[in-house]
Amino acid sequence: MSFREQLLHPDPEVRHRALRPLYHAGDEGHQQCRERLAAVLDLLNEKAGEYLHEYRRVISRVAPDDFSLVIDALARTDNPRLAESLGVTVHNGYDLRPRTAVLVSMVASGWASQAIHQLLSGGPETRDATLDKALLRRRAQDLDAAEPLEPAFVDECSWYAVPSCDQAAVLDAFQLTVAAPVGFREAAGLFDAQGAPPPDNAVVVTPAFDGWTLLVYKGALDADLEALSARFGAAHSYGHGYQSGCGDWSDWTVAEQGKVLQSCFYDLYGNSSMGPASRDEMLAWINERRRPATPRLLAADDPAFDGYNGWEFDAESVAHGLSVSLHRLGSHTTVKGTSLLSRPIEP
Repeated sequence: MSFREQLLHPDPEVRHRALRPLYHAGDEGHQQCRERLAAVLDLLNEKAGEYLHEYRRVISRVAPDDFSLVIDALARTDNPRLAESLGVTVHNGYDLRPRTAVLVSMVASGWASQAIHQLLSGGPETRDATLDKALLRRRAQDLDAAEPLEPAFVDECSWYAVPSCDQAAVLDAFQLTVAAPVGFREAAGLFDAQGAPPPDNAVVVTPAFDGWTLLVYKGALDADLEALSARFGAAHSYGHGYQSGCGDWSDWTVAEQGKVLQSCFYDLYGNSSMGPASRDEMLAWINERRRPATPRLLAADDPAFDGYNGWEFDAESVAHGLSVSLHRLGSHTTVKGTSLLSRPIEP
C-alpha cells in the first residue's frame, strides 16, 4: 500500500501509522520525513479525502526545518487551494518575494507561531524578508492607517518601555536583530491568550506611542534597566499574567538616570513586595509623576477603587500613569514608526 493510499485509508489506525513519523521526525530519515510531508501537502492542495483536519494537525506539529516545505508549497502561485485548506489568505499586493508574502499573511492566522519562527530563524525566509524590508514597512504603514488605533490587551507577557522614538537606538540597546516590519494589530495579536504563543525569542518593538517605545515579549529578554535608563533617561519594565482570568501576577520596576527608583510585585497567592517606598509613599510617588491627563491611582480602601485583586499598583495602571499602556491606546495617542518583529542577537 502506498503512503498516499495509507493517508486516504478509512481505518484511523492505518492513517495514524502513516502520519506518526511526521510527529516524531527523529524516528526515520530526514529525507523520508520530508517526502511524506510533501505528500500530505499534495493531498491538502487537492482537498482529497475526508481527513484534511488530520493532515492540518500533523503539519502544525512538524519541526521548524520541515515547516519551510509548507512555506515553499504555499509560495507557488498555482496552489491557492493549499492556502484555503490551511486557512490562510495570501495577499501579495506589494510585490513581496513569495515566501515573504506567505509569512506575513500567516502572521494574522492560526499559523502565526510557525510563521514568526521562520521569520526570525535566520534561514532563507528571513533573508527574503530582509531584502523586502522597505516593502514590508509600506505594508505595515498601510495596515496601521486602515485600522484605527485601539486598546490592545497583551496577556501573560512582559514589556520594557523607554522614552525614545529612535527604533535603531532601541534595537541596539537591547541587542536585537532581524526587525521585520508588521502591522501593530498583527503584532499585538501574537500575545492574545486565545492563540498559540509566539516563539520564546520573539520580541515586538512597537512604534513610539506618545514618545515611548515598548518591547513586548513572552520568553526571556534580559536587559540592564539601570544602564538603559542612563542611555535613554528612563527605562521601565512591566509584566503581568492573566491565565486565571482575574490576574495571576503583576510586576514592575522604574529606573531613571542610571538608578532603580521603585518596584512592586503582586501575585494571586498573596505574595507581594514593593520598595523602597512604603504603600502610602508609593501612591504619592506615582501620582506626583503621572503623565498629564492620566487618572490618579486610588488607594485600595477608596470607595471608587475597582482594581484587580485589590492591587493598587498593578502593572497596567502604573504603566498608563508613568509611560504608556497598550490597554489604553486610542485616537488620542500619538504614533511614530511601525512595529517590528525581532529577536535577541545570539552570542
